[in-house]
Amino acid sequence: MVRDATKAGSEDYLYAFLRNLSEHLSVMAERANYAIKQERSTKQAR
Repeated sequence: MVRDATKAGSEDYLYAFLRNLSEHLSVMAERANYAIKQERSTKQAR
């Protein structure tokens, strides 16, 4: 599918890309925080 490279169209595409990227990064951060909490709890349990 070919998009016309108008200013508005490219801005919409960029915005969607950045929004997807930020959502992906927030999910990764949540997983990292969860893993760190799990690791700390297992260390405390020992």
